[in-house]
Amino acid sequence: MADWGKVTESAEATDALLAALPASAGEAVPLASLRQRLAGVRWAARPRSRELSASGRLGKFEVSVTGSPAAKTLGMSWMEVGAEPPYDIVGAMRVRGVTLTEIACEEFGAGEWQRVFSGSAPGRAPFRLELGQRIAPFANSSSYYAATIDLSGRPPAPAVSKSACSNPSNLI
Repeated sequence: MADWGKVTESAEATDALLAALPASAGEAVPLASLRQRLAGVRWAARPRSRELSASGRLGKFEVSVTGSPAAKTLGMSWMEVGAEPPYDIVGAMRVRGVTLTEIACEEFGAGEWQRVFSGSAPGRAPFRLELGQRIAPFANSSSYYAATIDLSGRPPAPAVSKSACSNPSNLI
């Protein structure tokens, strides 16, 4: 069951992730075109690290792009000390008609997990979505929430058995 507050908080990041997707399989997304599609991002003059081709901010999210001249991935990440992550990008995508199938998962303990989804959105190429979350175990610890979408337009690996990701404590 979706937490509508978290879905609503995820709207801007979700819309940016979906806007970045290529329209068809194999279509390249030039970095310049990605910057235009994501007009709401405050792009930095230089990427924040050598591994990135572009970076910036969208609301409370740090934005990162790999790949040049064509973008390969788009990431959104949030971090705060002692707070519960206020986001649900999976729920926000599903509200927008996106079909997501979980293909991999890993739980690292209470409140920390990694998920991988195969996705399809109307009018867009298939995509891979990776999510990670950590809820701060102590008040002075950092919480994080991160989503990375693959912009290659290639369909992800086939889904694994549902029993591999059925732990109810995984929160999704």
